[in-house]
Formats: sequence, structure tokens, C-alpha cells
Amino acid sequence: MLKALSVAGLASSRPKWLDFFLWTVSLVLLVGMFVFNYQMGDFSVYLNVLLWFFVISAVLVLVGLTRKGLLFVKFSKETRAELKKVHWPGRHETLQTTMIVVVVVVILGLSLWAFDSFFMWVINRLTS
Repeated sequence: MLKALSVAGLASSRPKWLDFFLWTVSLVLLVGMFVFNYQMGDFSVYLNVLLWFFVISAVLVLVGLTRKGLLFVKFSKETRAELKKVHWPGRHETLQTTMIVVVVVVILGLSLWAFDSFFMWVINRLTS
């Protein structure tokens, strides 16, 4: 909990110009990579993929250091902690629930078909 508070405190105490600078550098890196990729069409595919990997990694690190990025990291950690608290059903419980749903759907489908057939029979009797 203390670590989460420190991340939130760090995000709120940062100067706004630093966030602007980090977002700008990230955008320049991405645009520069697109331009490079467009200009160097005959560049090696393996080197191109490696370069994209490094640029995207650098952009993710830079964005992760911004105010929004730090809040997203905090949110992700809290979400992961909540997912650990969830009771996930086992195989037996899942199969049992699925069979109940299938049986109820079949019964309701047959009931609706029977009501429809009955009303069609009544309407046929009344109109003919």
C-alpha cells in the first residue's frame, strides 16, 4: 500500500513540462520510425523488426514515466491484486453449470415452440 501511495505521490509532484517533454519525445520517436520505415523500404526485414522493437520499447518506457503512465502502472498493479482474490471455478463446477444452462435453454426452446404451435393451430382454426 505504501508503494502505491508513493507512485501516486510521485505522479502528482512531477512538473508538467516533464510530461510534455516525455510525450513529445515519444511522438517524435514514433513518427521518426514511420518516416525511416517509409524511406528505407529495402532495409533488412530482421533489422527493421529489431529497430521497431527497440523504438516501441523506448516509447513504452518514456510513456510509463509520465503522470498518466505512472497512474496506469498503479491501476494495473491494483487490478492484478484484485484478480488474485477472485474465486475461479474448477472444471467440475464449470461443466455442471454449463449443463444446467444447456438443459434450461432446451426446455425453454421446446416450451416456446409448443406455445407457438398451439397459437398457430388456434389461429388456423379461427381463420379457416
